Amino acid sequence: MDMKLLTAKIKTLFAYRDFDHLYELGGIHGTEKDRLEDNLIRLQQDIYFLDEYLESNWELDSEELKLYWNHIHQSLSNLGVASNDYDDYSAHIYKYQHHEMQLRTKKDLLRLSMEYFYFYKSCDVKLLRRLIYNHAPRINRYYTLADWRCFDLITEVNDDVEDLIEDMQTINGNRLQLMINKHGVDRAKKEFTIFMDQIEKQSIARVKVKKSEHYDAIYAKVVEQVVLTKSMLEESISEYLSIVDRHSKEVS
Repeated sequence: MDMKLLTAKIKTLFAYRDFDHLYELGGIHGTEKDRLEDNLIRLQQDIYFLDEYLESNWELDSEELKLYWNHIHQSLSNLGVASNDYDDYSAHIYKYQHHEMQLRTKKDLLRLSMEYFYFYKSCDVKLLRRLIYNHAPRINRYYTLADWRCFDLITEVNDDVEDLIEDMQTINGNRLQLMINKHGVDRAKKEFTIFMDQIEKQSIARVKVKKSEHYDAIYAKVVEQVVLTKSMLEESISEYLSIVDRHSKEVS
């Protein structure tokens, strides 16, 4: 994996998840910001390396997995997490890894509700944001960590939709791909559209509870991503059908 490309990908992810805004709210600037972001990038790299291993190998080696986790825990240490807190901070990634490993068994990931599935699939972003909040607790004056739930759900759906074609080549827990494989394009499109509508409704409900101009800003981001992802869903499925049709003609 090209490290320059990977770092650029991570910085794009950070911008997409609005980390620069959190740095600003937390008063994190200059060398302090650079140092924090460098450590966050390293942690995200380590999580990507684990994910790449899971996607590329059907047979998993426990000792190799341990090495990936040693790197993740070292990166957590660099971000101020004590060794006895590693499991707490890693809990959601452990769960995501468990889901990925279930692809190698007869357990169907589609048995999990979409909200449960995508809550854990956004484990890396939630962890990184938690670490930013640890660094600058004043951010809680504006948003709590829970305020980002709907935004994380829709952006994780967006990732699966955007990566549909790419993920056809890997051992990947792409929910859209799994749904298409089992139930077909029409049902997949319908269920994803319904789920995106549910995310938007949840965010509207939180607007009413929070009654805060700060959460209104997150709600606006959720709506923007719902619109964008619905449009992308149409495009990705159209491209998927074209590939399937072309492959079918080549075989025949």
